[in-house]
Amino acid sequence: MERQELVCWVAPRDVIPGEFYAGAIVHAIDASRVTVLILSTNAAASPHVVREVERAASKRHPVVSLRIDQAPLPADLEYFLNTSQWLDASGGEPSRTFPKLVEAVRIVLAGASAASPANTVAAMDSSKLAPRFNGGTRITTVVAAVLVVALISFAISRFWLSKHTVDLVHKAAAIPTTAAAPATSPTVAAPEFTPPPHSVAVLPFTNLSGDSKQDYFSDGMSEELINALSHIDTLEVAARTSSFSFKNQNVDIGTIA
Repeated sequence: MERQELVCWVAPRDVIPGEFYAGAIVHAIDASRVTVLILSTNAAASPHVVREVERAASKRHPVVSLRIDQAPLPADLEYFLNTSQWLDASGGEPSRTFPKLVEAVRIVLAGASAASPANTVAAMDSSKLAPRFNGGTRITTVVAAVLVVALISFAISRFWLSKHTVDLVHKAAAIPTTAAAPATSPTVAAPEFTPPPHSVAVLPFTNLSGDSKQDYFSDGMSEELINALSHIDTLEVAARTSSFSFKNQNVDIGTIA
């Protein structure tokens, strides 16, 4: 790809000495316009590959995959890759597929946003793909369901604030007055915070697997939904730092709202 004038960032080759390795990879993925994955046995056994793919997917960066052997695909990696086509060089010499790989990357770059950084490719290692399902439809369904839940939560929070205000009015009206002190108009305490119209917060998903190592998956789903909803101009989405402050906390919905 570099011989075809495509600028590539490769780990560990391009990690600056003294730089944090994980941070360098994250920054490279974020700055690249396309990620190339080598689907191999080593990648399938790597605990880092799925996190790198998840990062690219969360940034909506295209992923071009080149399969070089028959390694089975882990379920976590399959989740992010099974909706896209890949190049298969597992039955012969991989170098024969390189021209197609370069062509595929150029096509993806040509369709990417002109506002993105220069034609940079983040090259990493991955694994074989299993049969694909209609993941795009599933993700759309999930986002639609979250929107419905968000609207219901918004309505509930508005109802809670309204009821809370009415209760304050009733309590203030029930306070007796004395002859020495003339009665005054009841004062209603305003809510500490009133959410702006058309606002929503995506709370962190709960990992129900029983394995704390799988937290990255539930957190990734929450982050993906936050990113997806933030693209709706008329919707104000709470930042990740605000939403994730309630992670592993048993807080009532009124306080969260």
